[in-house]
Order: sequence, then C-alpha cells, then structure tokens
Amino acid sequence: MGYTGQQLLNHLQQAGMEAIAHGELPSDLVGVAPLCQSNQQQVSFVSQAKYLKQLHATQAGLLLLNPSWLDQYTLDCPAILVADPYAAYALVSQLFYPNPRQASGIHPQAVVNRGAQIASSAVIGPFVVIEAGAVIGEDVVISSHSRIATGAKVGARSRIDNNVSILHYCEVGEDCHIKSGAVIGGDGFGFAPYQGRWLKIPQIGRVLIGHRVSIGSNTCIDRGALKDTIIGDDCIIDNLVHIAHNVEVGQGTAMAAQVGIAGSTKIGAYCVFAGQAGAVGHVTIADKTTFMARGAPASDIVESGVYSGFPAIPHTQWQKSKVQIRKLNDLTQRVKQLEKKLAQFSTEGE
Repeated sequence: MGYTGQQLLNHLQQAGMEAIAHGELPSDLVGVAPLCQSNQQQVSFVSQAKYLKQLHATQAGLLLLNPSWLDQYTLDCPAILVADPYAAYALVSQLFYPNPRQASGIHPQAVVNRGAQIASSAVIGPFVVIEAGAVIGEDVVISSHSRIATGAKVGARSRIDNNVSILHYCEVGEDCHIKSGAVIGGDGFGFAPYQGRWLKIPQIGRVLIGHRVSIGSNTCIDRGALKDTIIGDDCIIDNLVHIAHNVEVGQGTAMAAQVGIAGSTKIGAYCVFAGQAGAVGHVTIADKTTFMARGAPASDIVESGVYSGFPAIPHTQWQKSKVQIRKLNDLTQRVKQLEKKLAQFSTEGE
C-alpha cells in the first residue's frame, strides 16, 4: 500500500511527534530502505550524524532527519524533520508493513472448551487448545498449536504466535506479542532438600504480563511460588531469555538474548540487560540501570548507571581493571627480573 509524504507527516504528528516538512513532499511512496539502496518511491532515514556523509549517494524519495543536521548538510531532496528519526522510521514502517491478519473466527481444527470466553473478533488458528475459563479479548490472534490453559487471559489485540504455552491463570495484557515457543507460567524451580532427595514445592503463583510487552521465541517466564511473577508495561524481552519465579520486572525494561534472571529479583523501570547478562536471586536493581554483556549483580544495585562484569561493578571501573589485567603478564616478568637482581645483589653483598 502506498502513501503520500503528507500522509506520513500527518501520521507522525498524530503520534505526538513534532514533525515538519522540508521541501515538496512526494505523492507516491511504497516502502522504506537503507540510504544507499533506496529509490524515489522509498523512505530512508539518518539515525546518527555519522551517517550524514552517505546522503550524497541516496536516491530516496523522502528522508527522515533531525533538523539540527541541516546546519551540517545542504539537503537537496524532500524530508520530514523530526527530533528522533529512528522512532519516526519505526512508525512509518508500521504503516507500510502491517502484520498480516486472517479472517476472524475459530478454525475447525482448534479445540475450545465451552467454558472459554472468546471475543467474536479473535482469530483462533488450527490445533490451538483453549481450556475452561480462559478469556480471549477483542482482535486477539492465536496461531497454530498454541495452548491457552485453564483460567488464562489474553488482552485485546495481542498476538500469540505458534507453539506458545500460556499456562493456568496467567494473564497477558493488551497489545502484546508473544513469539513462537515461549512458555508463560511454567513451574518455577522450587525444590526442598530432604534426606538426600528433592521435594517438589507446588508453584501456586501466576505470571502477570502488562500491556505492549514483546516476548521473544523460546523465552520462559516461570510462575511464582507463592506470589506472582510480574512483567511491567512496555517491556521488550528477546529470544531465549529465562525469568525465574517471583521476579518483578519494571516498566520499559529491555532484555537481550540469553539473559537469565534468578528468582525473587526485583528489577526497576527502564533497565537494560545486554546479551547473556543476568542477576542472582533476591536482589533489587535501581531504575534505569544498564548491565553490559555478561554482566550480573551479586548484590543490590542502589544507584542507577552502567555496570559490567560479575560481580557487576561500574563500567568505567571495569574498563580500568581490564586494562590492568592485560598488563599483569608484563608486571609479572618485571617482578621476576627485579627478584633476580635482588638475589644477585644479596649474593654479591655476602
């Protein structure tokens, strides 16, 4: 589907962005593309000033740019000027590439319990299992082979991809996207040692997921042992992430692939966990804290900032320590040489 430049400008303004036109906006745009691969019917963008040097080679019909960059570059093609071109690109892309949607209704090969409540606008794919007491909201899409267990709830406009399990009494908010293979509400890792064996502890809490949450493929979020596991609004969670029982994740937090969060950890709002980062159990992490790749705290983080390593320390301190570690071999050799000289001096003194 095509759009005019004016329609894109209106869309950004309606989303709350302060966007203005620069030049005569084109009338026929059909998609987005990188700067050096775009044509006259495509939109491109510059998200960082270092890419401005590529503007001379672009054939894009419309650019998304920060207005401050016009001081550095004379622009020859039409543009929409906006403070955050990357966010503008995200909104424009959603127009050109909407999620495909099937006709509403329940596939004849789905298994739906009579006690389930399913909105008439929902799409239920083949081999989906929806158990008693489940509630499926308006415009929800549930793809093949997924299971919505007893008493579980899925909020309006959420998308559940294939082979997802949302287990008993767990709740998913509105406008969420849960990708293939994810398990929401599996038993937490709760066992009590007793006379050389492990006694299973029933996990009677739930998983409560807020609104506008994205959960990646094969991610597992365990149900609480006694209280609930909670994922706040607007969180983004990548593939292959594990969140253990009783964890609380604050609003807007982001977790990259292979992050692992141990039980009863409380994570603040707008935190970031890079790839393979994590946290030990029973710690509290301040709002707006970032852990670099493979970083993990071993105790409470009370001051927001950027941390690295295990146990996690402030990133600048970690960088200095890594430099010192690289020098250890040279320092060891120098110490050995000094020891030899001291030994020789001692022998000659005798």
